[in-house]
Amino acid sequence: MRRYRTNVDGKVQTLNFHVPGDFCNLHTNLAQSIEYSIGTVGPAVIAYIPHDRIEEISRQNPRLARTFNWLAFNEFSILQEWLFNVGSRPSPQRLAHLLCELLIRLRAAGLTDGHHFYLPLSQAQLGEAMGITIVHTNRSMGQLRKEGLINFEGRKVDVTNWPGLKKYADFDVRYLHLDNAEPSLIKDLRISYVVTWPFNQPDLGGAINKNAPPGRLKRALKTVIEGWLPCQVERIHAYTLRVNVTFAVQ
Repeated sequence: MRRYRTNVDGKVQTLNFHVPGDFCNLHTNLAQSIEYSIGTVGPAVIAYIPHDRIEEISRQNPRLARTFNWLAFNEFSILQEWLFNVGSRPSPQRLAHLLCELLIRLRAAGLTDGHHFYLPLSQAQLGEAMGITIVHTNRSMGQLRKEGLINFEGRKVDVTNWPGLKKYADFDVRYLHLDNAEPSLIKDLRISYVVTWPFNQPDLGGAINKNAPPGRLKRALKTVIEGWLPCQVERIHAYTLRVNVTFAVQ
């Protein structure tokens, strides 16, 4: 399913896709009307839950009420990322980012086979999600194929280079808030964090020599940090007074 708006000229802008299992319009109990439309992009089974029932459940079960709030927050987080995607990335990168998101959301729902998934969207519908024409969508698909990142076979997507696609898309999965996802998904995502330590931090300062040659300094930092944390250090930027470390949780 998708949430979309149509302007007076009939142009469509998709605002979000909903994968099986998603709540749709959970927040509409706060408004008398909505300014967008909901439509299916393929066969779908839809369950309707009255607003008063949602409110009753929220009153009776604080844990579910918190879950409902989390779902609404997650939709807002995705909307922000989509806005950034359309406004700040070139067309091929927009498509790469969208495919990364759909792969992860479908995988979290148990609807992928490794890095293969079914995508019931036409090129026109993909373009409407990215604010580009069918022509630009087709060119973007060709560019990702040329880079060796994906293959399209009908309505099936095969991500042939997952690390490369994430890097190409500048995809940071944290906006999807998958902290409690299954361990295999977390490991595959390699969620990265950036931490800044001052060189006068006692444990760090006592473990390394900041005046060592850059290569030796970075190797020493990598050894120390991986000894502290269950992580794999990816990048180290050492400055005069501080060190920035990017690491992925294992």
